[in-house]
Amino acid sequence: VTGVQTCALPIYPRFLLEIVIVDDSNDPDSNDSEISLKVAREIVKNKSILGVIGNLSKDALGVYKQENLAVISPTSISNELNSETLFTTIDYKILSKKLAEYVQQLDVEKVVIFYNQKSSSSKSIKDYFKFYFPSSKLIREVDLKQQSFDSEVESAIEEKFEVGILFPDSETVDSAIEIAKINYLNQEEQQLKLLGSNDLYYCDILNKGKQAVKGLILAVPWFKGTPEAKNFS
Repeated sequence: VTGVQTCALPIYPRFLLEIVIVDDSNDPDSNDSEISLKVAREIVKNKSILGVIGNLSKDALGVYKQENLAVISPTSISNELNSETLFTTIDYKILSKKLAEYVQQLDVEKVVIFYNQKSSSSKSIKDYFKFYFPSSKLIREVDLKQQSFDSEVESAIEEKFEVGILFPDSETVDSAIEIAKINYLNQEEQQLKLLGSNDLYYCDILNKGKQAVKGLILAVPWFKGTPEAKNFS
């Protein structure tokens, strides 16, 4: 927002955007949807607000849609979020397609996908990947909400699965890291080759996963090392 405003100042020097910062919670232990809905109802009461930037729940989007308030969601990917006033900056169909194409280049026959069955965003990217991946290949699905993953990882390795794909949401990132650690305990030639979505594109993943996430391949919509991103990184 500030970057765009700075670029616009020479053209519109008398007009400045006022940014209102609100917190609708991103705590897995709280009722995010309920809090997000409450915040949305308060936001639409303020008629001076022209738009909302941030991730949101389906219920909150319904409130904004009813009031015809523009919404930009930088990382939302759920196919359950539909509104003519919603603009998303990430096309996860493209990211899923890139991952599927990369795995096809590896010439493997068995893939295991770890995702959160209760997360619409996690399910969406999993479904997109399966759509672009050849149906002739064997795909196993594992829910990231399980208590333990030792048996799931070990059975996949024993049954000669070659690739593990991690599609967590914010609530199950730690579970994805745990899977990487279990995988790392095996001999290098037996380990699953791990790939994942941009939900794992954080320094915290490296800090927590350490050597277990070395070589992890991610499909991301933005990388600060590209020439286009230098002005914003």
